[in-house]
Amino acid sequence: MAPGMPVDGIMSAAGKVSTVNTGYSKRAYVAFLAGNGDYVKGVVGLAKGLRRVKSAYPLVVAILPDVPEEHRDILRSQGCIVREIDPIYPPENQIQFAMAYYVINYSKLRIWNVSSTKFYRLHYN
Repeated sequence: MAPGMPVDGIMSAAGKVSTVNTGYSKRAYVAFLAGNGDYVKGVVGLAKGLRRVKSAYPLVVAILPDVPEEHRDILRSQGCIVREIDPIYPPENQIQFAMAYYVINYSKLRIWNVSSTKFYRLHYN
């Protein structure tokens, strides 16, 4: 754990988490989705799995603008919180070193902006 970071909880010998009051109550799981491919099925599976284990925390899905509205509706119907994030493009003078598919990887950095709006702790899956 990084110094100065608040502690969420302490694991007991029985495997139970004892919550320590940190002044923050909003936590979430977060997933990333881009494009119109079948990856949405994996996110739906994750949402169903979290419901099955009765997760106390919601699933936030950070999506790029190219995710179709149909996929967004599917995610919302599964109880996901959908947040559109802006893509991160490489500087124009360095395009030769950063191919277009790196945009997806760079854009994942925007996931952490979600925490500044509503959530304090995020678990990226």
